[in-house]
Amino acid sequence: MVQLQVCSPRLDPTYRLSSEPQSQTNGWFGWYLKAALSKSTAMNAVLRTTFAPTMLSGSPKENVLPTEARATVNVRIHPRDTVDSVVAHLRALFPNDPDIQIKPVQESAGNPTAVSSTESTGFRLIERAVRNAFPETIVAPYLSIVGTDSRHYTGIANAIYRFGPFVLKGEDLERIHGTNERISLQAAADLTRFYIRLLDSIE
Repeated sequence: MVQLQVCSPRLDPTYRLSSEPQSQTNGWFGWYLKAALSKSTAMNAVLRTTFAPTMLSGSPKENVLPTEARATVNVRIHPRDTVDSVVAHLRALFPNDPDIQIKPVQESAGNPTAVSSTESTGFRLIERAVRNAFPETIVAPYLSIVGTDSRHYTGIANAIYRFGPFVLKGEDLERIHGTNERISLQAAADLTRFYIRLLDSIE
């Protein structure tokens, strides 16, 4: 992971070895790293495709047996997967049940966008603006696990970066898409300051 390689110099020596490229994919260090990160809800979604049933429907009344049952599942697809591979995986779970139909919702189904380079001009501009607005921050790439309208620019942009220039605490993350979703006034000010620095740096 590029992110770990960037952060490695700031890590405790005990964990620095696991940031080496060979340790992330091979041997027990790679296994341990993935197991440890999987315990975090956010990091688990970065490591693999995730599924969350969000809508269920069956009988219209409590005393009527349903003629059919329907489930809508929100799938966050990892860049190594595709819509077709996800559908194939789900169908493989019910190989002997022809009554179960699985199909993507066409309005929202789409393959993950490509991972953008950390060597591009765009990334360097963001990196510079981050260092100006947040001097103590380590700048490292991160896989965004949310869907954004930026996907509509894939046909005209060589690189797309999804970045929220504000600090979120643990309780803030729990409120995303939930009750009382918000950011602090300080975070809103930081966001504004960052974009001013970013736009000023573009020639």
